[in-house]
Amino acid sequence: MNNKALVLKNISLSVKNRVIFSDLNMELGEGERALLLGPSGSGKSTLLKLVMGLLEPSDGWTVKGERLKLPPSFGWVSQNPSRDIFNNWVKEEASIEYLRLFGADGLEGRKCFELSEGEKVLVSLAKAFSRRFILLDEAGVSLAANNRALLKKNIRSSSATVIMAEHSAEYIDIADRIFLMNNGRAEEISPARAKEYLTHMPEGLRRVHGGETFGEGDILEIISDKLSLKLRRGEAVGISGDNGCGKSSLLNSVAGLEGVSAARVLWKGKALSGLKQRRGLMGFVPQEPGRYLFETSAEKQCETFGIGDAAKTAFDLNFPRGVETSQLSGGEKQRLAIAGAADKDILILDEPTFGLDRASIGDLFRAVNSKCLAGGLALIASHDTMLLNTLCDRRIEIET
Repeated sequence: MNNKALVLKNISLSVKNRVIFSDLNMELGEGERALLLGPSGSGKSTLLKLVMGLLEPSDGWTVKGERLKLPPSFGWVSQNPSRDIFNNWVKEEASIEYLRLFGADGLEGRKCFELSEGEKVLVSLAKAFSRRFILLDEAGVSLAANNRALLKKNIRSSSATVIMAEHSAEYIDIADRIFLMNNGRAEEISPARAKEYLTHMPEGLRRVHGGETFGEGDILEIISDKLSLKLRRGEAVGISGDNGCGKSSLLNSVAGLEGVSAARVLWKGKALSGLKQRRGLMGFVPQEPGRYLFETSAEKQCETFGIGDAAKTAFDLNFPRGVETSQLSGGEKQRLAIAGAADKDILILDEPTFGLDRASIGDLFRAVNSKCLAGGLALIASHDTMLLNTLCDRRIEIET
């Protein structure tokens, strides 16, 4: 394959006092599929932005080296699907031909703001696959298993050049090239090494408490049009279901962010009628937690959340002084949001593994275990049923 679709040579990149890349090199031929692996904060998403030409000195970035060839146009699916959609109607975003590739042709007549996060990803994918160069930043995390299977099938059959940034081993078998990003560089590795890297889980990733120690009985009750659910002290409950079934809407309603009346919540038999009451009890990490990080600096955001030194160490939040929240990776924002929510009685997590590497998933397990061992509760929505079956005491499926 002689025609090059991408050439990066001796790239060094930093923002303020934080070095992201140091002498990074990468070449891709036309039609090649590349998989980017690496810990949270290693620069996978940043590399995709660099390829798109989105990092400019005016934004505080310093880029050195040669970008000898960049794609003239590209399809892009980011970690924030709401930001990838610019029109009011789905039919204005993507053609029926490409929507059909992802089983999303039934969305053609819908308004974009009505879509779930997973449905927005499907629309963004349909739009991206009409291009010759496709960049996917953890595109499968918000997708149900059947939609992830379609994504893999379409990547495999596409003649476009594709770069995928991932923490999942699902995409190893469809990649022509695999790069492990760490310490500012991109090292090409074998599929065997990639599998070893991604499937090695930290010690102790299991539930250590089944919610039976506390004798208080059911203390949290949730009643909505989707389900009726009662939780005991010390219990972790998983919520699963297809894209568009209402998992995120349910959690947003329980937390009071999408109309308090949409879900009736009782705590120790008493109704929680207002947002203030719920916020006092609930720590909520929604999809796209970056939208809820309002402080400019990461250090100030830790202070606002009340994250102390012990929690900073536990969640690896000891960022260099002066780092802004906008400069954090998706995984770093996720860890920050989880740490900020972990001190409440009720921990509510929507797709909590988004952006997390294996070590950070270990931190997530420990946070849920600690919460439940202390008599708190956890309510977790995810498309990763293996995660829910391992992390939770029980799992409830919401029908579409």
